[in-house]
Amino acid sequence: CLASFVSYLMSLLNNLKIGVIGGSKGLGSWLVRYLGAYAAEIRFTSTDDLTQFPDNQSLVAWADVVFLAVPIPHMLP
Repeated sequence: CLASFVSYLMSLLNNLKIGVIGGSKGLGSWLVRYLGAYAAEIRFTSTDDLTQFPDNQSLVAWADVVFLAVPIPHMLP
């Protein structure tokens, strides 16, 4: 029944706009690819030229759900 539950959860993503902060490398790029197969729309920000928004606040304002996928050292001041 776990597979049914996971399938149900993924079906909920069909109507959501998903944002990933740190979406161009590592875990973030995996999330973009994996969730992109289920989500209606998925966008991300990153520190490189691949970013799809000018800043993280714009992504957060756009998205229904946001995943944070940046290395912990990048989160410290």
